[in-house]
Amino acid sequence: MYRSACVLFTSMVCWGLFCAVHTLAQQLVEKEDLVKKTQKVQAVDADGNPIEGVSIKPFGLNTSYFWPESLMGKPVNSTTDKGGYVSLAYPELFADSVQCKSIDCMVEHLEYVGAVARIPINETEPQKVTLTKGVRFGLKAIDLDGLPVKERFGVLMSGDATPIFRQVGTDGLIETKGASLGPHQVMLIQPMADKKTRFSEALFFNFNDRDQELGVVVDDVELQPGVRVFGKLPSNIKRPVKDGVLIARQQPMPMTNARELGMRQLMWGEWTTIAEDGSFEFLSMPRYGKIQVIAMCDGWVALDEGRMTKGQTFSVSDEDLEVELELQPTMDAIIDVKDEAGNPIQDASVAFWPNQLWVDFGSQILGQRFQSLDQVKAQVAQNEASVTFDRISAFLEKTDAKGRAVIRNLPSRSEQPFLVEKRGFASPEQRLPLPTNPKERQAETAERLTSEISVTLKKAETP
Repeated sequence: MYRSACVLFTSMVCWGLFCAVHTLAQQLVEKEDLVKKTQKVQAVDADGNPIEGVSIKPFGLNTSYFWPESLMGKPVNSTTDKGGYVSLAYPELFADSVQCKSIDCMVEHLEYVGAVARIPINETEPQKVTLTKGVRFGLKAIDLDGLPVKERFGVLMSGDATPIFRQVGTDGLIETKGASLGPHQVMLIQPMADKKTRFSEALFFNFNDRDQELGVVVDDVELQPGVRVFGKLPSNIKRPVKDGVLIARQQPMPMTNARELGMRQLMWGEWTTIAEDGSFEFLSMPRYGKIQVIAMCDGWVALDEGRMTKGQTFSVSDEDLEVELELQPTMDAIIDVKDEAGNPIQDASVAFWPNQLWVDFGSQILGQRFQSLDQVKAQVAQNEASVTFDRISAFLEKTDAKGRAVIRNLPSRSEQPFLVEKRGFASPEQRLPLPTNPKERQAETAERLTSEISVTLKKAETP
């Protein structure tokens, strides 16, 4: 783990919880207002020596916001020079008037332990990131016939960041020198041209000081095709299904004592579209464990728990799994925005942030998804690429000339908080009431659930 007086480190789970509230509202700043600055960072080892070749890639700001791609473009990997230095560009202001105080980054190196870093802004001097040496950890895979797998495969490890693995030699060995001490769950994955990904069973290791001294190599880890997970949406949902998406997160090795061990559990994430006839499938998911799925389409969304959408969880074995899903109606929000004189306000931004809750993995904006396979493919291609989340903008709209914004497909079981922002006006948090028409509806009913509210914005006080 990193240790530094200058740099704070945060879990990706906690970051996701904070980020959910602000993800949408950050899109409000105009590009012409952008002022770019740079923060110098130095990567050093435990003795203070500079480290060349450290990859530092931003993914967010101030612990609470995604990287503002609309302002800064896609985040890129920057690599430290011989002095261990790199300069990171950041916006002075974003999300209308938020000052950038820190940059959230993934920090990786083949021979050091990787993690998530929050780098505070300091315009007068570089910020140091201290890296620690990891455990040398190698694995060799075999196929179902017991023959060595020499084609490239990848590795996922539990924790904030999978260390960088590299193929070594020609005998199928893949290894890293950046595994951290302590408990880990590990899984080997081989992408296939027929999209039937091959997986190993999840493995458990608890690396100690002796392992750091001698290294660990594991032979004969068997790879085999995963299981198919498939099904159809309930028949009461009208066909053709529109804008259907199914998001899945799977724990291949659920452990009830993971928190006691201080270990993040291994997680595999995938998503797929739902066909117009309501059918869906994942061709190959890891065998065994628990899979949690959240489905959504126009007019319907997965079940919730409290104020968050949680969907359903199923047990996975070594056989194909057919799942039966339950969904509930969504509601449409109609927001009328006026000034204190009763005049409509045009181009005010209205943002909701309904959350989806993942067991043991925190929450994000409803509909946020990623493919773990993308990370594995990047690893196999020897590109240092971390998981990239799809951005969700479905819950952000601007008011029209009449001051009205309509945001569709919000969960309808609880009041929804939202923000209305317009430069020059104060922006207190609002709450959308439950639908005014009956909550229960049949598929053949044309009427959508709706909730209407009028919001009056007051002029912001000038300092």
